[in-house]
Amino acid sequence: MKEPLLPDELCSVVSLAAQEDPCGTAVAHERYVLIEVPLPWENDLTASRYFPAVLKDALQQAKERGITFRLLGFAPEKEQSSPPGLRRIQLYTRPAAPFAEYLREEFVMPEEKLGALIAAAFGLQPQAVAAEAASGREAAAPAGGAASGCSGEQNGEAGTAGAAAGASPSLAPFAAYACSSDGIRDLFVCTHGTYDICCGKLGYPVYQALRSSHEAGSEGRLRVWRVNHIGGHRLAPTLVDFPSGRYWGPLQLDSLDELVNQRGDAAALYRQYRGWGGLQPHEQRVDREIWQREGWEWMSYERFGTSRQQEDGTTHVQIHFRRPGSASDEAYEAYVRETGEITITGCHMKEALKCKQYEVFGLVKLC
Repeated sequence: MKEPLLPDELCSVVSLAAQEDPCGTAVAHERYVLIEVPLPWENDLTASRYFPAVLKDALQQAKERGITFRLLGFAPEKEQSSPPGLRRIQLYTRPAAPFAEYLREEFVMPEEKLGALIAAAFGLQPQAVAAEAASGREAAAPAGGAASGCSGEQNGEAGTAGAAAGASPSLAPFAAYACSSDGIRDLFVCTHGTYDICCGKLGYPVYQALRSSHEAGSEGRLRVWRVNHIGGHRLAPTLVDFPSGRYWGPLQLDSLDELVNQRGDAAALYRQYRGWGGLQPHEQRVDREIWQREGWEWMSYERFGTSRQQEDGTTHVQIHFRRPGSASDEAYEAYVRETGEITITGCHMKEALKCKQYEVFGLVKLC
């Protein structure tokens, strides 16, 4: 049994003391699979008591086919839970550049059909998928209300139509289970204490604050969930913001208003922004500097980045973007260089973590 850690032995405390810059640590996944998994969670999410076995099998098949994705589990509170026998699942796909948000497809569906949904989404066994999706669909997914797990405008004909508008054709057989999540923002706060104590100890207060002070008064436009390990526990408390795909951490409770409302002093969150999953690490660092110059509107612009390493070891970065309603493209360029390395220890790490640090210089607007 591991000995309890003192506060100064937490990797997140060590990181803060060393003034580690979190930017550039967002992960650029092509696909995410987020599945409702009630607590408790094991270190390995798929070994958890309530992880659906049929989903585990389908994801394993996808891995064997070389399909890459990030699996995350989120735990609902009682009032968020799906009805018995059903699970909420969200699929996020990174669209072609330029873009500002991931494509989201959300379903509340029978557990036994989760494997067929994944097979359809990833192009596995298409004929079997259609048959499995159709079997018992009418009985399992009545229109509207609590039975389907989608409420109000998220359900019934309106929900199916809203979801189908941006849905993948391969998922059409599952339209009866689809929920419209247009205009809804999901914040997934890492509280996975069995993976790392920092996320459990520091993440939960942020989760509670977001739930009580922001989700409660959002009229359904904001949902806050507990999620398992998203990476970067030394930057706890940390969260991923969807559908944008932005990562934040280490978060401070007094900065949550700015994060949720996306207005006010952007500088207050400068050292709490890990980056956007639509860009590579050095591009994320330049992107943060542009955000500080352009303001919160920058977050809604469709954009993409390019990176090229120079002979002197620096990296040349360009960020191309288009303002909403504009017919012309614009761009910034800058350079990124390494400034040193810090050492992170704590949380029973077997080996110290060496983290390179960088700075952005020469930022200019090209057009």
